Amino acid sequence: GRLAGDGPKQLDAGYKALKAKKFDDARAAFAAVVKGSPDYTSARWQELRAAALGGHFTDLPPLWSDLLARDYLGYAGRLDKPKELAPLRASPAWPALKRIETDGKAPYAEGLARGFFFVARTREATLPKEASGPRRLDPNQEVFHYDPATQRYRRLTATDGHAFAIAVSPDRRTLAVLVITRLTAMGEHHLGFLDPAAATVDLTTLDTTGPMPLRGESMRVVLAFSGRGEPIWNTSHAAGKAWMLDATRTAMVEAPAKATPGDPNSTFASADTVTHIGGGSDGASLSTDGMAVQVAGAPTPLRAARLLESSSLAWSPGKKRLVYAGKLEVCKKVQLGQPLDKGDRNELYLFDAEKKVASRIAQAASAFCSLWLDDDHLVYEGGVGKDGKLHVYELSTRNDVTLKPRLGAGLFGYPQLRCDEPSPSDDGGVAPDGEEEPGE
Repeated sequence: GRLAGDGPKQLDAGYKALKAKKFDDARAAFAAVVKGSPDYTSARWQELRAAALGGHFTDLPPLWSDLLARDYLGYAGRLDKPKELAPLRASPAWPALKRIETDGKAPYAEGLARGFFFVARTREATLPKEASGPRRLDPNQEVFHYDPATQRYRRLTATDGHAFAIAVSPDRRTLAVLVITRLTAMGEHHLGFLDPAAATVDLTTLDTTGPMPLRGESMRVVLAFSGRGEPIWNTSHAAGKAWMLDATRTAMVEAPAKATPGDPNSTFASADTVTHIGGGSDGASLSTDGMAVQVAGAPTPLRAARLLESSSLAWSPGKKRLVYAGKLEVCKKVQLGQPLDKGDRNELYLFDAEKKVASRIAQAASAFCSLWLDDDHLVYEGGVGKDGKLHVYELSTRNDVTLKPRLGAGLFGYPQLRCDEPSPSDDGGVAPDGEEEPGE
């Protein structure tokens, strides 16, 4: 949610009153913020907190219910430990609040089989400082879900802003997450991950596992799934081992699968970029010169005026349409600190298999990672960094809807430029078998 009208002044007044222990005044100020910005969840939390500190325990159930409905993953359990809330936990109102928390979990998980998941920044990132050793990384990123039918956003992780990359199981029951807190120098010109961590979210129950560390340094981590739908994290350290959860979901064990290049439905994460290989390009491939797409049954290759990216090829579920994109080649300018212009824009293309017609549907300085929702709806990234927007494109009407995240968002990781990065096929996937509040 975004602050509207006098929201910033009211928010400041609320925090000042809270600090002065004028709890009723604080509650009124935060309630005014909520009235003007209903989805500004940190103000909802502070309104509830001020009411609790003021002793108004019987007023809390509707406040708690409304907050959890908007951000269950961010706030469930937040009343359980603070010492200042001990009187609340000892009051007759406490059992009702815990019932609301228990009962709110299932409704929050409903509908996750529709729509799509993405990674977005909730606040400005803190860039790592130059250092010869470990560097702290605070990207302020979490994983969200968006349902185009209801236009509802839901946060699905609470990693203190360290969610870096994701992959979704083919059956959409499991969300695999890569959590990064530190980077380290690996070679003269590259940064790698230091002690990356693995986490999962059960998309049917919202049960979260981890983060659990994958000890050591790794230039790259690949998120993939076994043939049975088990999430696997493949690291480039420890002889390129693959790791998965044990049966108790309390420890990481070495996966029996070996690393293989170009595994479908895999997310490739490095410090510089996140890329993804989908699983739906059968019957379509790049020509040897990389300037055309060869489609089985098409009379001629789909030629382009630029190099094309092989990982961008993806059929719609019914194989009625094929999406593909060019390679984004602007790193030289970026490294020299030169601004990008219109000539630096990449292009996103669409081939209609029934009409045998190719068209260009978007232009931007973007790698154009994309995802099909159905034969008529395509989600694609446009732009990088803060300009990284997510678009829901309806092919039958050519209606293009841009999502709201204002600090940059990407389908599988935050959209960054890939500079001097090896191709995903260069190393393996996995063989098939004062209080800053969340959401502010």
